[in-house]
Amino acid sequence: NHTHVVKHLLQQWKLPMVLENNIFFHHSPREAQQPVPATLVHLADIITNGLGIGTSGERFVPPLDHDAWDSLELSPTCFDVVVKQATHQFFALDSMLEI
Repeated sequence: NHTHVVKHLLQQWKLPMVLENNIFFHHSPREAQQPVPATLVHLADIITNGLGIGTSGERFVPPLDHDAWDSLELSPTCFDVVVKQATHQFFALDSMLEI
């Protein structure tokens, strides 16, 4: 799966281990040594797939790990705000880079 490919790339690029672990465990963030950052990557994956900004080759939006979400102690309203901000920032960056 793509997490193994990315883990290999991150090792080759000599990026910090913390990034490697957070990305590797983003489909199962509670298994990470540091579950909160892995949960944030998990949510970013869901948001980008849901907005059609990015995809890891999957046909569907990855399912939310509800326990990981609950561990953040954030309200659903907060998620809505994050999605709106992510959308705005993506299109601003897209416009700036003219992708």
